[in-house]
Amino acid sequence: MPSDSVETPIQVRYDDLDTMEHVHNSVYLSYLETGRIDFMNRYLRNLLPDGTGLLIARIEIDYKNSIFINDHIVCRTALLSVGNTSMTMQGEIAKDDGTVCASAKTVAVLVNRKREKIRIPDSVRLLLH
Repeated sequence: MPSDSVETPIQVRYDDLDTMEHVHNSVYLSYLETGRIDFMNRYLRNLLPDGTGLLIARIEIDYKNSIFINDHIVCRTALLSVGNTSMTMQGEIAKDDGTVCASAKTVAVLVNRKREKIRIPDSVRLLLH
């Protein structure tokens, strides 16, 4: 994980569990989204033009370990790369003992209100340096 990652604590809820009493695989995506929103609020909100948003184009996830109801977990999120209209972010869900439960890469595209792709500002690229 890059050193400038954002760590977002995640509370495991009972309704996150499946019949095997561990967090359902689909919920990991929600945890990663929580981390991306936290990252956006801390770093990107003031760098992106008004009226724009990020649309998820691709998510690639590797499930590594199960999460259970009493586990204390965090989602670490970092910016990996910035293209012309898209950016790639890395997410990692880990327990407080360091056990990685999932790692993911997400590609998000910057769009205007009409959902048209637009160029990512150079100020966002500066986050990589």
